[in-house]
Amino acid sequence: MVLLKLLQLPIPSHGEREVPIDLEVVAGQCVALQCNDEQGRALVGRITGTVTGSPESVLYRGKPLQLKRDGHLAHIGLCRLDDGDYPRLKVKAYLEFWSRLYGVRRSIGDLLQSAGLLSAMDTAIARLNASERRRLNLVRSVLHDPELILLENPEQGLDLEGCAIVRRMVASWTEQGKAVLVTCSSPESAISLTGDAYRLTDQGMERLATRDESEPIGLPARQDGEAEQVSLSRIAKIPARAEDKVILVDPAEILYVESSDGQSLLHLESETLTCMWTLNDLDQRLEPFHFYRCHRSYIVNLQRVRELIVWTRNSYSLILSDRGKRAVPLSKGRYEELKRIIGI
Repeated sequence: MVLLKLLQLPIPSHGEREVPIDLEVVAGQCVALQCNDEQGRALVGRITGTVTGSPESVLYRGKPLQLKRDGHLAHIGLCRLDDGDYPRLKVKAYLEFWSRLYGVRRSIGDLLQSAGLLSAMDTAIARLNASERRRLNLVRSVLHDPELILLENPEQGLDLEGCAIVRRMVASWTEQGKAVLVTCSSPESAISLTGDAYRLTDQGMERLATRDESEPIGLPARQDGEAEQVSLSRIAKIPARAEDKVILVDPAEILYVESSDGQSLLHLESETLTCMWTLNDLDQRLEPFHFYRCHRSYIVNLQRVRELIVWTRNSYSLILSDRGKRAVPLSKGRYEELKRIIGI
């Protein structure tokens, strides 16, 4: 059943003009939309009615969504970035307060357990860290057991433990048959949360590569006469553009390579450069330098991988050893192969 349908979205950075889209979220599905924070707020505002637009642009169960209607509000959970809380209240008292407002009775202990907050039940909210407070508001948003859940950039500001918990929560909600729509500021977060991930562009939406690909992601077998060209890649540097210059990048400097909007981006420790080659070309040329095609849209330098994290049974990431401990998605189909490569 289609619970939410979006037909157009505002693009704040482009004079509030509307971008036509056709996005559906069905029961038992999580859809992630990668966009910047301003666009994410505009999307949530359109859904909640604080940003004006055509009443037919957001449909809930086939009818214009109006959160002020009790019939709609009772079935929808919303967690925004700027949601406040009551810092003087203890965690359990805070959730009991919201339970009374919703008129529901839920096992608060079970909900806190799912968010990794059970031990903080009798702790004042003011004493929670930012990651814990964010997860507490996620719990608050589902107290009334909604069938549709809307999350604004839920992983922003979270530590790795917090991200793992949020991803398990989202997976649990979809397994229960709930529909979840998430905005994300990074494609890595969107891809790690769900296989149904999209990027918002000036023209509308484009689908991000999913983490569970069925078709091969390598290059076709090389023909006779190509071996010499490949061997040269062992000593070649990687050409990249920076304004009006061409920079030759040593492969050892590259943390990972990302395909975005038809371009190959070289992510270094302190900058990102646009490469002249396709991701398939880079896959072939970087392989001798211990790079690995971990995802349809990503190639990672295995020498810079510090951790392999299993978020859920369908979501994996590689954590790098750079200062920001950046995360690179690992597709489900490549997980077992990588384990063999690194000997675990």
